Amino acid sequence: MNTGSLELRAYKRNWRASRRFRCHAAAGGKRRKEIFAHEDPRTSCDAIGGGFSALRRAWATHDFDMEEEDEPVVVRNGPRSSKERPVSPADVAASLMCARLFDAHPDVLGSMRSAAPVIAIDVSDPDMLEKVLGVWRETLLSPSVRVMNLGERHGGRDSHDLILIAERDVPAGSKLADRQREALWALQVALPIVAISPSAETHVASAILKAAPIRIRFPFIDPATIALTIRVVTGRPCGDLLDEAVSSRVSLEDLVSR
Repeated sequence: MNTGSLELRAYKRNWRASRRFRCHAAAGGKRRKEIFAHEDPRTSCDAIGGGFSALRRAWATHDFDMEEEDEPVVVRNGPRSSKERPVSPADVAASLMCARLFDAHPDVLGSMRSAAPVIAIDVSDPDMLEKVLGVWRETLLSPSVRVMNLGERHGGRDSHDLILIAERDVPAGSKLADRQREALWALQVALPIVAISPSAETHVASAILKAAPIRIRFPFIDPATIALTIRVVTGRPCGDLLDEAVSSRVSLEDLVSR
C-alpha cells in the first residue's frame, strides 16, 4: 500500500507522541518494580497481557519495541506533561483514515488553498464522527490556518481562513432556521467550508447542499488502519492483517478495549 504525504505525517506525529508516553511508562514501570520488588508474583505487573487495554497499565512494563528512527526521549522524574499522555487508538485510527482519504483526493485540499470550495464529509458512525471532529484540523491543515466554527463566529471574513460546520444531530424547529441563516452567511463570505456530519442530506442546511459541495464519505475501519494503529500505540508491528469481513465489524471501542 502506497502511503501519501498526509498519512505519513499523521503516522509520524502519532508515533512520536506514543513513543514519548511509552518511554515514560517504561521508566515508571522500572521504578515500580524496584519499589515492589517483593510483591506476589501472581499479581505482578509482568503477568499483564498484551493488547491496547494493557497500555492502561503500561507503567508496569518495560517490554517495548522502540527501533523507529526518532530523537532520544529524555525521561524526567515528576508528574507527566501533556506531551507524555497515552495516545488514544481511536484518535490514531481516525487521523490515519482522514489523512488517507484526502491523500486520495489531493485536488480537494488544493482547492481549499486557492478557491472557496464547499466540502461535505459524511461520517455515519457516531463514535468515529466525534474522533474525526477532534483530529481533522491537525491532520489536514497547518497550525496557522484560522478556522471559524459556524455558530460561534467572532470577527469578520479577514479574521478566518476556513469555516467549519459540525453537525451531530438533525436540526429541527428554530434550530433549522438558524442553521439555514448561518449557512447562507457562510456562503456569502466566500471562504472554504468544511461540513462534517453523519449525513449531509439530513444534517446540513439545504443551502449548503444547493452549493454543489464536494461529497466525501468516510470509510469504515480497514485492516491496514488497524495494523498501523497497533504499531503506533503498542510500539510493536502487527504480523498479519485481519480479513476485510472481520475488520468491517471492528469498532473504535474494540480498538480501545482489546
